[in-house]
Order: sequence, then structure tokens, then C-alpha cells
Amino acid sequence: MVRYVVALSMMLLFGALWGQEVAPVAPEGEPVTPLEEAIAPVSAETPPAEATPSAETPPAETPPEGTPPAEPSSPLMEIPPAPEPTPLPTPVPVAETPGSAESSAVASPPAEAAPVAEAAPAAEAVPSAEPSPEEKAEAEKKAEEEKKEKEKKKFVKGEISNIGARDIVYPYNSLGIGTGVTFIAQDIFLTLDPRFVYNKNDFNMLMAFHLPINIRMFSFDLNRAGDDNFTLRSEDWDEWQDYFRIIRYVQYGRSEDNFYASIGSNNAQSIGHGTIMKRYVPNFDPNFTKISAKLNYYGDYFGFESVLGDVTDGNMFGGLVFFKPFSGLAEDENDYMPRSFSIGFSFAGDRKAPTKIEYVDYVFGTPGGDTYTADGNDPRWPAGLVPRIEVDGKGRPVVLEDTFLYLMGVDAEFKFFKNEYVDLKTYIDYSWMRTDPGRGGFTAGLLGRYSPDEDRKHALRSRIEARAYNGRYAPSFFDTFYDIERFELLTNIGGEDGFRPDGRSKLLRLDDQPDKFFFSLYAELTYSFIDWVTISMGIEQLRESLSIYAHLELPDLWIFKGMLSYYQRGITKPETMVDTFDYSAMFRGVIRLQVLPILFINAYVGKQWAFWPPNKPRDDGLQGHYLSAWDLGGDLEIGWEWGDDDEEEAEGTKDDEEKKEDEESIL
Repeated sequence: MVRYVVALSMMLLFGALWGQEVAPVAPEGEPVTPLEEAIAPVSAETPPAEATPSAETPPAETPPEGTPPAEPSSPLMEIPPAPEPTPLPTPVPVAETPGSAESSAVASPPAEAAPVAEAAPAAEAVPSAEPSPEEKAEAEKKAEEEKKEKEKKKFVKGEISNIGARDIVYPYNSLGIGTGVTFIAQDIFLTLDPRFVYNKNDFNMLMAFHLPINIRMFSFDLNRAGDDNFTLRSEDWDEWQDYFRIIRYVQYGRSEDNFYASIGSNNAQSIGHGTIMKRYVPNFDPNFTKISAKLNYYGDYFGFESVLGDVTDGNMFGGLVFFKPFSGLAEDENDYMPRSFSIGFSFAGDRKAPTKIEYVDYVFGTPGGDTYTADGNDPRWPAGLVPRIEVDGKGRPVVLEDTFLYLMGVDAEFKFFKNEYVDLKTYIDYSWMRTDPGRGGFTAGLLGRYSPDEDRKHALRSRIEARAYNGRYAPSFFDTFYDIERFELLTNIGGEDGFRPDGRSKLLRLDDQPDKFFFSLYAELTYSFIDWVTISMGIEQLRESLSIYAHLELPDLWIFKGMLSYYQRGITKPETMVDTFDYSAMFRGVIRLQVLPILFINAYVGKQWAFWPPNKPRDDGLQGHYLSAWDLGGDLEIGWEWGDDDEEEAEGTKDDEEKKEDEESIL
């Protein structure tokens, strides 16, 4: 008992020195006196049961006689408060050690019930440890991976097909050289073609270059057979613009990203909703090299699109500027209605649209026995006889007169529904030719974009348009066929009976159309299983004819890659699909097959525009005109493909995870 009293006195002394009230804890098995019960606070942190019992503790003794008993009416004794101590540094709490009764006896000061729960948390006294550089790097890497995964699962925007492209765009890097055979017009060539493709997904960068070298081996033209054998094809490199043919495509971003830029010969260009320029392709004549470029910017309040149809000449160009007047009213980025409404102005033009071209002269006889010379521009030219176009030494039509032909228009669009899987917007355009607003047309459309799965592996696009336009105007005037039809209209867009190309341009043929309004429809549908397969189909109703197109892409189907495009315009009845195929249809198919890790087979077949010489008779009498001629070839390529950035990143992440698991198992 004496030992216990001494210990109690020492604890009271230390409590007075530290300005705390200390509750003694009796060893287990001894009775608690009223004094002990009075000064013992309720402590959630140090329960009395945790004190280690002592084997040497004697049984409790009875207090000596004369000791006054505790007041029954007051279970707590009134303890005078300790004097205000001099402020001292806050002591670091001592961790409770089993077997130490003294350390477990230190507790928070007695207080009311509410403050007791808040008494001096020990965790605040020990500063948290700073993360190591390795932990910081791991956290940053994890955050970056989560950001990339979130980006992947965003709604798929922009174009999901490459309609109008001449080559496959696939998600791999490659380097190689191909050698094979190519047929151009009536000649056979041996081809050497070094190629390089770079695909950097982290920067949304795509680029492809090649250096085609064609060596003439044989000609089916008996007039020149043997003359130029085993020589380079001179048409490929006889102008400074031809050196741009090494650029197949260079592209940054996607068409509806905040910033997008592209240049090359593999892209079809459009402006806005396509009511003025839609899938314009400048490079279909194999004798001349043209590359196009596009630069887009989409902001929260304004944006623009710009197109240069022929970079080396600057002949074709256009643009769109738009504003979003209500974007500032949006509460956040998910408030899509005010952010989506926009109004815009479009413009596109051809600086040198031909209005008069030279035709081949022919000699005609008169009933009186006299003769005269005339061409297609001469009023004496016989009615019903198709004139033949004269070309220069490089195979271009000779243009006698041209004009600056331009179209402009205004438009507005509004997104009226959007959720995680569906995005719907409507738009209305009015565009016209030059400064004649009456020579124009309205277009009202509904554009649907769908991403039906959470992983964003599937995407769907739909477009429906209703059109009302003047007979002397054509919707999407600068289209896929325009680069040829600026010289001569080849497709029956007016639905004329017995239509044939007659050497007059699209502009001149429209001048002859009736000055009244027509109504028509347009629809297209595209589905894509991203990086695997894309299918697109469309139909366009013209005045008295139809246009159809179909497009298939297989960019990464294991060891096979392919593309197939077909587009025909001016179909008045089923048989005209065959009768007019030589001058109203475009077709191209491309395949790439990996036979060995370093060996590939490439082949293509199609129809592209070529000028048929006037001195080579044809059954249809269309010599001296542009026609859609067969174009085919193939080669064996020795080279190497290496995986896209996503696969390499996934492999790197997997390796890091395996390494971390090994380290944890060792530890």
C-alpha cells in the first residue's frame, strides 16, 4: 500500500508541474478508493483494462480508523485547479508500452463530455512523411494513364472515313521499298517506290512520303512502240510542281479538333456542311501533281476553316468563318445548347475557271464543192457533232478565256440533343453564285453522330438533307468531279435525255438550264469499328438523275489492309450505269498483304481521269476528251512495320506492372 501511495504522490506532482490533472490507475485486483474515483477522467484513448497487472500487488488494505468516509451525495471530489503553468513546448505523446502502468496512466485533462472526444490527438503532433520521388513518379504516371483512358472514351468526333482517298491510312509506322509493274494509259512501267509512314498518336500526327520512279518498259501505242523504252516517265518530273508528289499526306489532329492541319494528295477537302465545296479532290490526272492543304481552328466563341485546293498554283481556295454568339451564356462545358449555336459565312472560288477552250480544227465540205475549216467554237460547226478538245504539249486543254468563278453563302447550326451516346444537330444554309443571290439554293440538314458503346470502339454517322435550288445552280458545286469538269461536264447532273460530254464546262452547261427552282434530297450513312473496318454509303437525288457512292476501309485487319471506293453520278436508269461508266464513274481498290515480317504485297486497280488523244478513234466517238481510264499496278515491298503507340504504351505499362509485382514479392 505504501508503494502505491508513493506512486500516486509522484504522479500528482508531475501533473501539477505540467498543468494537467492525472488519473492514477490502480493495479488490477485492488479496490478503487473514492479519491481515485474522483480524479480519474473518462479517457477514450487509454482504457484502464489495458494496464498490465502486477503479480506482486498485495491485496487491498482497509483504511485506518478515523478516516472520514467520502460524501455519498458527491461521487466526484472537488479538486482545486492547478496554478497556471509557464508555457512549455508541447510534449510528444509517449506510445503506450505493454507492462508500463505509469505510461498508461497519462491521460487527457478532465472536461465535459463533448470536449473529451476531441482531446489532444496524438497524430497531429507527428508530421506526415513526404512521398519519395519514386512514389511521385508513379502517381504522375497513373494520373496520365487515367487521363489518356478518359480521352479514349470521349465521344468520337470528326470524320470517321477517308472517302476520296487514294491510299490506305493505317495506324502503323513503316519503312520499305517496293518494286513492281504499273499500267498508265497504254504503257507498262517498271516501278521503284521507296516509302515511309510515321504515325504518332500521342501528338495526333500522321505522315507518309514516297518517291515513285517509273521506267517505261513497253507501249501498246504502235505509233510510239520502242521509242521511249527503258527511260524514265518524263511526265512525272517535267515541272517543279511534280516534286511535291513525294508528299502523300501530313496531318495533325482530326477534322473537328480545336486545331487541325493537313497537306498532301491523299485527302478530299470540304468546307463547312459541304454546300459549296464537298470532297474536292485535285489530283486525278496522273500527268500532273497537285496537292491540297487545310487549316482549321475551332474555339469556344469563334472558329474558321480554310482550304487551298492547289498549293503550288493557288488556283482553288475557300474558307469558312463562324461565331458562337451565345457561348458565353453556357454554365459549363456540358451546357451544349448555347455553346453549339453558330452562324457562319462561306466562300470558295476558282481563279481561272475556263469559259472558252480551243478545239481541234476539222475540214468540212459544202454542197457546192467548197471546203472550210472550223472547230467547236465556230457557228458553222455541224449540230450534233461533238467537238474535240485541243491540248498543249504536256496534255493540258488549251484555255482561250477564263474567269474568276466564286460562290458564297451563309449558314447556321444548332445542337438540340446530346448525351453520352448520341449527338444531334440541325443546320440550314443558303449559298449562291457570284453576286447573283437569285442563282443559289437552300439546304436544310440533320446530322447525327452516335457512339453506342462505352469503350468508344464503334461510331456511326448519318446525314439527311433537303434541298431547294435554282436550275442554274448546283449544290456542292466544287465536288469530287470538279477538277475535270471545270474543262468539260462529264456527268448528267441535269438528267438530260441522250446526254454526252460536248466540250463545255460545268459552268457553261448550267448557264443553259431553266431559271426555276428544283427540289431534291441527299442522304449518307457511315459505320466504323475503329481501326478495323469502315463502311459508308450515300445517295444524292439530282433533278432527273441520281448519284451513288460506296466506300469500304480495312485499315488494320491483321495481316490484310484494304480500301474500295466507287462513285457514279448522273444515273437516269439502271442501264446508264454501264453505258456511261467510262466518263461518269470513279473506282479505286487498294490492298496490302503481309506475307512475311519483312515482305508485303501491294496492289491497286481503278479508273482515273486521262485525256484520250483526238487522233485515236473510239467506238463512242469521244476521242479528244477526258475519260475515266483503267489504272492498275502492284509491287513486292521489302520493309518493316512496327506497332502503333497505343500497343507500345500498353506493353510498357504491362512490363512496369510485372516489375512492380516482382519487387513486392521480393520485399
